[in-house]
Amino acid sequence: MFETKVTIDAMAHARAEHPRESCGLVINGIYVPRRNVAANPEHDFRISPQAYAGALRRGAVQAVIHSHPDGTDHPSHDDMAHQMASALPWCILPYGRQPFWFGDQCPIPRLRGRVFRHGVTDCYSVIRDWYRLVKKVKLLNLPRRDKWWEKGDDIYMSNFLAAGFVKIELQEAGRGDVLLARIKAPVYNHAALYLGNGLILHHLYGRLSVREPLARWQRFFTIAMRYAG
Repeated sequence: MFETKVTIDAMAHARAEHPRESCGLVINGIYVPRRNVAANPEHDFRISPQAYAGALRRGAVQAVIHSHPDGTDHPSHDDMAHQMASALPWCILPYGRQPFWFGDQCPIPRLRGRVFRHGVTDCYSVIRDWYRLVKKVKLLNLPRRDKWWEKGDDIYMSNFLAAGFVKIELQEAGRGDVLLARIKAPVYNHAALYLGNGLILHHLYGRLSVREPLARWQRFFTIAMRYAG
């Protein structure tokens, strides 16, 4: 996304602030550290309006960067929500792990061989990115809580319906249709894209995203969805 020096400077700031969350902005390709004024800075961050305005006097804000001192290597629900609202690329610096960027403003990674990261590169993300690349359609994105399927959230079904999909019979599925599965959960918590010719593209937790035969997973999928616009 930006010059390596941006992340180097941001990581140095994160180390200095640990165990508090560090936060800063990228302006004119330079990392500008800001003070975290959150009420609970070990688990959250907030940049004061005055500090944000002060940064703006240097130029346009290009990105937001903050740390996760506990090492969590995926965005929280609030991280996702605020990133989407900002319409800026965000970077998270998980303590002891590699930084990562997320948001629609970032380049789309290759669809196969992705490392699983909840809310960034997961089973919904690979379907959404396929639609962006192949169909030139931007499906809805949604903030998601950790283990949302265990907390009564039925976000896959509700979100696909809200994104313009309709239910179809599983045997009617064609290229670009979405297959939904319940894997050790009371609600649909896994989705795969049907590519046609008996192949699916999907991304399971702890595995790389992969294209493989539907037959290996067919017993898990119980419903199909088709994009109707």
